[in-house]
Amino acid sequence: MANAVTIQGVMTAVGLTSPTAAQLAYATFCADYAEATIKKIRNQYADAWVAETLYTRGQKVNTNGYILTCVSGGTTDATEPTIINGEIADGTVTWKKYGIDSVEAMYQPLAIQMATALYNRQGIEGAKSFAENGMSITFDSSDIPRDMIKQVIPMGSVY
Repeated sequence: MANAVTIQGVMTAVGLTSPTAAQLAYATFCADYAEATIKKIRNQYADAWVAETLYTRGQKVNTNGYILTCVSGGTTDATEPTIINGEIADGTVTWKKYGIDSVEAMYQPLAIQMATALYNRQGIEGAKSFAENGMSITFDSSDIPRDMIKQVIPMGSVY
């Protein structure tokens, strides 16, 4: 399920102050889809965790469906770390977990932009077309814009 901040961000961006159940459901769907897209792309840039390996601050690994970001460099243990909330000790490395239900804070504004773009590409309450009095409109139903997709890349930091 999408982060409440993303859902609220979409509703604010599209001007929904008192959304119907259908509008809220569609905003939630768009937020879920945007966050899932970010997670999928992000996971492609995280290498698999490796035992007894030197990692430096900022590196990411993928283990047991979670993305771990190194917050204190060192050498990993001989066995994979137990995934818990908060910081995770692994040999002399300390990791921070980003999992199935989270999108890093640095991606939150982008998730809102993506979800809003998806929401705005549909008609009222998710309709893809509308016809009345001999006039018909078909709404764009394509995916998240490519320029937004390109923003989901490994983000480095200087420490």
